[in-house]
This record gives sequence, C-alpha cells and structure tokens, in this order.
Amino acid sequence: CPPLSFPPPPRAPARAPSPSSLHSHRTISQRAPVPEMADEKGPTAWDKKFVENYDTFIFDCDGVLWRGGEKIKGAAEAVSKLMEIGKRVFFVTNNSTKSRKQYVKKIQGHGIPVKDSTQILSSAFAAASYLKSINFRHKAMVVGHEGIGLELEEHQINYVNVSELLGGKQLQVSELLKAPIDPDVGAVVVGMDLTFTYSKSALASLHIQRNREKNGCFLLSTNQDSTFPSEGGRFLPGAGASVAHLEAACNMKAKNVGKPEPFMFQ
Repeated sequence: CPPLSFPPPPRAPARAPSPSSLHSHRTISQRAPVPEMADEKGPTAWDKKFVENYDTFIFDCDGVLWRGGEKIKGAAEAVSKLMEIGKRVFFVTNNSTKSRKQYVKKIQGHGIPVKDSTQILSSAFAAASYLKSINFRHKAMVVGHEGIGLELEEHQINYVNVSELLGGKQLQVSELLKAPIDPDVGAVVVGMDLTFTYSKSALASLHIQRNREKNGCFLLSTNQDSTFPSEGGRFLPGAGASVAHLEAACNMKAKNVGKPEPFMFQ
C-alpha cells in the first residue's frame, strides 16, 4: 500500500478557514476552527468568493472538527457544504490511536459524509508507509494503540505491541533486565499511548540497545505533538511526551513522520 498522494489541483489548496479570516485569501492555519454556518449577514457567513478561490481543502481533526468528545459548532455543516459543491476535501491527523478506516466511521459519526479512507491521512498510516518506503524487513515494536498496528497490518509489516510483551504488568527492574529481547525488532514505533509506563519505555529502550548495532534498530515517531486539545479548552499530554521520554532513554533522536514533516504529504 503506497503512501497516500493527492493529484495536483489546478489551484492552490487551502486549510480550514477561521471566522477571523474568511475575507482573506491567505493560507489558513491547520489549527484554525471551522467557520460556523451562520446567516448570510453574520460575521461567520459563508464567503462564496473565498471558497471559489480553492479546489482543495485540508482539515485537521482534533481541535478543528472536534475537541475531545465535544463537537465544534458549525464544523460538520461547513465541511459537508464544501463536499456538496464539489470541493476536494481531505482530513489529516497526527492522532495515531485509530486507523484510517476507523477514522472514516468517526468522521461519519460527526455528520460529515466522508466516502472512504482515501480522504484520510493519519500519522499511523504515515509511519507504516514510511517503513514500507525504506523496504523495512524486520519486526516493528509498537508503543501506542491499535491504530498503528492496524496500519502496519495493511502494509504487511510484522509487529508486536510492547503491551503484549508485558502482559499488562509493571515489571520490577530485575524482571526487566531478564526480559527476552527479540533480535528481529528493527524499529520502535511510538505514538499516542494513554497507558505509557516505565516498563514500556524500559523494554523498548532495551531492544534498541541490543539491536541497534545488529540490524540498525531505530526510533520512529508518529508525531511529536507535546499536547492534544481536549474538552473545555484544556490540553493533555500528547505523543510527543512519550517520544521525548524514549529519546532520552535510548539516547537517540526519533525519525518523525507526522505533521509538520514533509513525508506525511508526499
């Protein structure tokens, strides 16, 4: 499964327009909220001239379409209208907890008529695509949720989740030092992990220590966002917090494939 690529549009793409910039033709921040579908005289009214200037719109998800479990007012209506008038719409997310197919269901659940996974580019998909692009022949160790594993399966890449190796337990130092090291692990893929622990970090770093010289085992991050937006305008630790922990533990900089790195859009 090759990396997702977009055919070049005849005009420049735009990111999600914000209420404060609807009457501007500049590039829009990916974190900007979607304009509310107000009446035609309101400050956030649909700007036909702005929309006509672009053929493609690329939306972030967390903090743009929703914030945690909260829907962002006007987001579904704005995106749906763009699709109705024939605009190309894509969704890009650094959240690796779900696969692209799972994101299709989630976005549809927010009232947006996304057709299939070809409209979605996730950091989990980017990580799997990157490994495929470098002809990765080893096993990947996942520190994260099922979204990464599902995308690795789609790309026919063998993997093991560090949680499976630990059996859901927290090991003592003596137990960690006796834990078996799989010689075939050639990459540790780190994403959002809501159950990140010292044991996971230790086991991942021990694999890199043992296999780095043997097969070039390296650290691969789905993204390095230190936080992610949640309900009530609050922020919680993101994948970047786990990545920073492992970089320190492994004495190695992670290869990042999530936004804003160019690989995600190649």
